[in-house]
Amino acid sequence: MTYDETIKITWVDPDVNYGGTPLIDYTVEEKDDVTFTWADAATGVTDTFALFTGKRLGVTYTYRIRSRNAYDWSLGYSNEVSILAARKPYQIA
Repeated sequence: MTYDETIKITWVDPDVNYGGTPLIDYTVEEKDDVTFTWADAATGVTDTFALFTGKRLGVTYTYRIRSRNAYDWSLGYSNEVSILAARKPYQIA
């Protein structure tokens, strides 16, 4: 979801204990269509959503998520999702 300079992403907790150990938290990574560089956008996330403010209108942001259990980080990332920062849902600046 996007509104003004805020983007909210949600995901479903896999409800599976990877390696027999419950998940501890998530890291959300972000890249935009200006720099094309992945960076941590949120770390230590214990909910299944993240809210990002101060986004530039008209810029597309792409997100991916990793989970962590007591032993290590997941081997891969979630599917990527791209969101255009817009003033109102479904409306470009």
